Amino acid sequence: MRSASVALGVLTRALDLVVGVLLVAIVAITLAGVVARYGLGTSLAWGPELTTLLYVWMIVLAAAKAGHMRITMIVDVLPPVGRQAARLVSLAISLACLAVLVDGSLALWDLTAGDRFTALPVSQSLFFVAVVVGGALWALVIVARFAARRGDEPEPAPGGMVD
Repeated sequence: MRSASVALGVLTRALDLVVGVLLVAIVAITLAGVVARYGLGTSLAWGPELTTLLYVWMIVLAAAKAGHMRITMIVDVLPPVGRQAARLVSLAISLACLAVLVDGSLALWDLTAGDRFTALPVSQSLFFVAVVVGGALWALVIVARFAARRGDEPEPAPGGMVD
């Protein structure tokens, strides 16, 4: 359990760092576009495409580490074995939903592999690569959170995270 907590901490801090860098890049590119348009009378044709792509990556990676809302009113009154069973069911449902999301994104990744952005020399499939990578990281975070907690512990208080 201790190694899962350490791995979860490292992973969430790394995701925080990457998401922060993406946010700074989005703001810088947007600001450069405004300065170019209104200060220099030109435009950065690639700016909106790149910020949109970076935004998708930022959102998917941030979602992978976010604490998610749960209603635990019923689970909290269960005996320890019931709480553990509910956590296992929740884990299975979460991983199944992520599998569906990643599977659909893999299909769209393949479908859009030849599509290019207008101004950027890269494939539009990078939108779906983000969902595949984010989904895999999200699954790792969910499993690490599951492994880091003991089964007889009640769910954290509202707004609390399991990190």
